This record gives sequence, C-alpha cells and structure tokens, in this order.
Amino acid sequence: MSLHGFKESTAANQCCFKCDILKEFIEEGIHHDLDDIDQIEYKRRCNQLELVQHDQCTFDNLSIKYGVNSRSLFDRFDRLDHFNIMKQVMYDPMHTLLEGVVQTHVNLFIQYCLDHNHFKMEELSDIISKFKFYDTNEIRCKPKLDMDLDLKKQPNNSIPLTSMQVYVLCMNFPFILKLLLKSSTFYAYTIVLTLTDILSMCFATEVHRIKSPELLKKAIDYHNIEFRRQYTKKMKPKFHFMKHFPGAMKDVGPLRYTNCLATERKHQFFKAGKTKNFINLPQTFAYRRGLWSALVNHNQDGTQSHNVLHGDDEAKLSGKRTNDNEFQNTIQMINLQVPPQALFKFIVKNGIQYNEGCVINTSTEHFPKSPTLDLVKYIINDGINFVFIYQKIKIIDYSVPVFIVQVTDTVEQCLFSNLVYKLSLKLVIIFNIRYVALHPYGIVYGARAYL
Repeated sequence: MSLHGFKESTAANQCCFKCDILKEFIEEGIHHDLDDIDQIEYKRRCNQLELVQHDQCTFDNLSIKYGVNSRSLFDRFDRLDHFNIMKQVMYDPMHTLLEGVVQTHVNLFIQYCLDHNHFKMEELSDIISKFKFYDTNEIRCKPKLDMDLDLKKQPNNSIPLTSMQVYVLCMNFPFILKLLLKSSTFYAYTIVLTLTDILSMCFATEVHRIKSPELLKKAIDYHNIEFRRQYTKKMKPKFHFMKHFPGAMKDVGPLRYTNCLATERKHQFFKAGKTKNFINLPQTFAYRRGLWSALVNHNQDGTQSHNVLHGDDEAKLSGKRTNDNEFQNTIQMINLQVPPQALFKFIVKNGIQYNEGCVINTSTEHFPKSPTLDLVKYIINDGINFVFIYQKIKIIDYSVPVFIVQVTDTVEQCLFSNLVYKLSLKLVIIFNIRYVALHPYGIVYGARAYL
C-alpha cells in the first residue's frame, strides 16, 4: 500500500481505501454495501491534499480523513495514465483471509467449542497432527507443529500456523471437524464452514465472470452477518475488506493470481543474502530483485515463461500396463475409440494435481444444484489429450459439511479439457462412511443456504 500512498487501516478514519466506511462503523455497517471510490474521486482527493501540503495541520486532518498519505507512484507518470488505481489495486486474499479473517474466526470457534465442551484442545491437536488425508500438495504445508507445546505460548488458545498451514487446515476443516464432532450440528459449526467456501472461491484457478462473483458476495455477506450475530464486538476491518473481493474478481478474474504468497516467498531470496560490506545496499537489492524476477518469470530469449502463474506441468507413469486384462476389459466396456499410449499415476496441469483415486466434478455447468462426482480409475493419454476413465459416484445424502457418497460400478470417460470444475477433490473414509467435500457447496443443502 505504501507504493500507492494509502495509510494502514488503523491510521485512517476512512479505514478502507476502496470506499468511505468509517472505522468505528465497521461492525454496525457490515451488512451495507457502499459505493466504491472511482478514479475521478481518487484524483480529486489527491489534488486536494497537494493544495494544502504546506499547511501541515490541514494536510494531516485531510490525510487521516481520506486514508491517503500521497498520490500513488503509478499516478505520477504520463505513460501510466491508463492505470486505474481504484480498480487495479486491490486487497490481498492472503493477508485479508489467511492472516486475518480466517485466523480470527477459527480461534473464536475453537474457544467457543472449548467453553461449551464440544471438544478438548488436546483432541483437536491430536486430530490435526494425525490427519492422514492430506493430498500431495498439502503435505508440504500441513499443520505439523507440536500443538500442545505451542498452544501454551499463544493468547486465547490461538493456533500458531503459517498462512499456507491455515489454508490447508481450513480446506480440510470439513473432514477434521467430522472426525472431531461426528454428527453434531450447532450454529457456530455451520458458520465456520463458510470460510472453506470463501477460500475455495478466492483461490480458484478459474472463475465464471458472472456467477462466481455473485456467489462469493452471497457467501461473504452470509458469513459476516452470522459472524457478527455469533461473536459480538469481535469483527475487525479485514471482515469489511473482503467485501470488495467479488468486485475485484469481476474486474480481473481469479483472485488466486493477485495474492502475495509468491511475494512472501521472494523475501526468502533476499533474507538469504548478506547485507554487510555493500557500497550501495539499495542498488544491490534492486538489482537482485530484477535478477530474481528475470530468472523466475522469463525464458532465456526474454519471453515470458509459461509457468509464471504456476509450476511446470508434470506426469508420472503408472505401474499398470495398457495390456492388463482389467484395463482392457474397462476400455472395452466404455468403447474407448482411441488406443491409449500410456497410463499415468498422476498428472499436474496448471498447478493442479490429478491422480488415480482422486475425485473429479464432471458437471457441465458452473454451480449446478446437484454436482456430478466421479472417482478416477485410470488416467490415460492418446498422444494428444489426457483422458480420465472414472467410476460414477452416487450421492447418498448431505451431512454438514460433506456429501455422503457411494462408488458405483458404472464406468465412463471424459477429456481433461472438458472439465468445467478444475480442482481435484478427495474421497475420505471416516467411520467406514465415504465422504467428499465439494466447495462452494459447504452449506448449500443446509437451512441457511446462500445458493
């Protein structure tokens, strides 16, 4: 925010740079939608500040009122006239959600459950530490601290986790809470599950430009109103900030590519370097920043790398063979037209991993009333396309916050390129019952559905 001259939220009367909400009315006005400040109004305020810059008292009062210290660096150059500060500068999902809303809500939920004897802290710590259904990408960031020891150091029993650990924990919350609370249902339980829905939409790789922002707005409004009802006087400015996510999603697309997780990783590059004995330290760091960006984001010929927004696509061959009797019987059953050239244990496409045994959503539309879930049996390649051969899954019931399912013997196929819902899902067996958590369907079938 310093590049754009905005104050930190607590240092301004109008604590949100996107609208004119006053910090003392964050909680009372959480259900109101204020108009966004446009570029014309932003420039007017900057001009007004610059006119009184020699009168320190007047300048300070206006600066605190508007939440602006100075004009944005990107608004000072003629060649950047088409850069719209108020549309192209947005709140970061990582800081707003993972280091703000989610941690606040989860900590309050845990304290509520402890106070009402729904579980003990030792039980929660044990289940989080021993949870065995993390997928390959989640294993690297799974909560793996000595919870019993670390929790004693934290105020109000807060969970000491990094941003990615909070993300992994929250995305697996439906299963973890199912293990912990079994079939219990209560108001605070229902509300906290909306966090998983909000995260799934804010970190989605692809979005529908109309339906996704609309659903995200409904989920955020529902969450904020019910949170205020459950936890009075506990709301922070970041709860308001995330109300601007739907508009940002509508303007720029998936919010996954606007978060600061990669930027935070960049800090490790600089921290690893020594900072002593440099004649011009700022110049050295600026050079290294450019070098780091060039190495990561560009090819040798200077063109932009194809994996700027995600890692390289990967594939690992399966131990199964195309001439296995079971596989041959399966492809005859589905009348596979093109002979497969290889079987794969897993593939990684656009940063998402699909493996044998994962669940995919083969619904042909965005957010259908009843999703179509399937269990991947084989991943094949015909030389050009990846094809999923899967067993159909029957949805038996919806038990907050997951689907109770049954795997059938019906086998079908689909092209990877035909998937509308890109994220792979997981089939989890708890107490001999098969569950699938699909988001943002967390509470769609509950009494307070927002779809």
